[in-house]
Amino acid sequence: MKSMSEFVNSQEFQLAKRELSETVRAPAFWLGFACVMAVLTVSAPFDSGEEFSFPGRALYWTGISLATFFPAALIIRQIHHLLVSRGHSAWGSSLVGGLVAGVPVGLIVFAINSYFAGNDDGELKDIPRLIALCTPISAAVALLTNIVVGTGSEQRADPQPQSSRLMQRLKPELRGDVLSLQAQDHYVEVTTDKGADLVLIRLSDAIAELGDADGLQVHRSWWVSKKAVKATRRDAHKLDLTLTDDRTVPVGRSRQKDVLAWYKSSA
Repeated sequence: MKSMSEFVNSQEFQLAKRELSETVRAPAFWLGFACVMAVLTVSAPFDSGEEFSFPGRALYWTGISLATFFPAALIIRQIHHLLVSRGHSAWGSSLVGGLVAGVPVGLIVFAINSYFAGNDDGELKDIPRLIALCTPISAAVALLTNIVVGTGSEQRADPQPQSSRLMQRLKPELRGDVLSLQAQDHYVEVTTDKGADLVLIRLSDAIAELGDADGLQVHRSWWVSKKAVKATRRDAHKLDLTLTDDRTVPVGRSRQKDVLAWYKSSA
């Protein structure tokens, strides 16, 4: 089993956390959240109208939604990324994530209910029923999330000078011709002709997402575009590349011959 540190630092968890962070920063999310809370407060489902006054219902449903959404979203998206990376479909992966998240969501609802005076769903015997109620709702939310996240990615994918899936991961103002990629722990620093941004992705995956871009991995931590290389510099057994923005990129010893041949072919 993974340790807690490995779990938190896993690529899937970090991707899920980043997606959640981007979601909650969007005004549209909170507008939609407010609308859902209004509908739940007025419609008073699951006998909440009998249990609470109008202000009490507003507080109850807001508390339930806030307490369940964030952990459920992390579970759903982490499972989604994990299964997709192993070749499963996006829809099926999201559905599985939603079904799994239904269990902790049901337990959270039980914990909240057990502290609300007068609520009949706060006894241990109510746990299976609450999980059974929450699981299909969680699955539906997971499928909806897959639509929203997918649509958001497509909408951000403006035409770029260098077309690639990697561009969709960058801030719009930084999308341009990629000069270099540098691995930094779980992230890759993507430098374009418009600036640099950190992307939560493995270097090998980032290179794959560049498609047929004209470049080369010159070091275990570096990929550079051919047109970004200004000069080479050799010092004993060491070889460096000087880029057009004056950064220096090391070349791996085992790659020096191939890199020199590649650079000379473009000189």
